[in-house]
Amino acid sequence: MKFQEIIKYLKTLSPSGIEIEFISLSSFDVDKDQTDPKEKLISPNATISKMMGVFEKCIEANIDCDFVQAMLNVFLKKHSDIIIEDVDLTDKMVEIKDKMDGKFDKLEHLINGNLCMTQYFAAVDNF
Repeated sequence: MKFQEIIKYLKTLSPSGIEIEFISLSSFDVDKDQTDPKEKLISPNATISKMMGVFEKCIEANIDCDFVQAMLNVFLKKHSDIIIEDVDLTDKMVEIKDKMDGKFDKLEHLINGNLCMTQYFAAVDNF
């Protein structure tokens, strides 16, 4: 799984190293005629989209969600202007947000259930 290798690599970097890696994702080549070997048009924001895909896969797999959230914070600070201008990237970020919300809603539900049980047993102990 390549996304796990990318996260593992990011964990080895210092905060400034992570920031440099994220900055390097920006394509300064806005040539709309750029194509890959299969003659498909390559988006100038393709590397940003691929990194967002890594974040999404990690969230779906429940792998390092807290680390991914921290990386998303840095990522968005560097690329929010590009994401806002690109409809496809904006849609992808909404999907990531929805998936993260779903994961944290599940976690919040589990925590609330545990708190309820703790309060119940603490009250039973007082009788």
